Amino acid sequence: MTLRAARLAHHRGDDVTARADLARAAAAALEQRIRDLRRQYRTAVPRSVLVQVWDRPVYTVGGTQLISDVVAACGMRNLFADLRDPGPAVALEAVVERNPDAILMLAADAPSAREWLQHWQQLPALKAVRTQQLFTFVDARLSRLGPQVVDAAEELCRALRAGAAPRAY
Repeated sequence: MTLRAARLAHHRGDDVTARADLARAAAAALEQRIRDLRRQYRTAVPRSVLVQVWDRPVYTVGGTQLISDVVAACGMRNLFADLRDPGPAVALEAVVERNPDAILMLAADAPSAREWLQHWQQLPALKAVRTQQLFTFVDARLSRLGPQVVDAAEELCRALRAGAAPRAY
């Protein structure tokens, strides 16, 4: 190894160390945002929410999924958190029996979200329908691992708290 090569290797090492320091700082900031989110939206009795990810049949998420954790951070409880399957299909009768406080429709696009919303509005016996706690959310960031999911979670929590439909993308 030449002295020049040793010096370049040292600079590369400094660069790696600097990047690792930046990564640690970014991770710490992200962890703080998540703690703040949980603290801000914590409730004594979390409302139950059906998290719908597909229609006909209705697909939801089990309790081990990222989206289940996001709704918990928003102070709500996934209606089907007791299911181990990551993406179970559920019968409409099961939704009616569990009678959620809210329904969160995570559609791939705005037209699908509107269609799903119309389906639920035809079931006025459900508490979520009677109390107008039907939310659509079209945002791919919510299903991505990484910092963007925290951005989407913050927006979703604000909208759920306000009782307003989240902004669709």
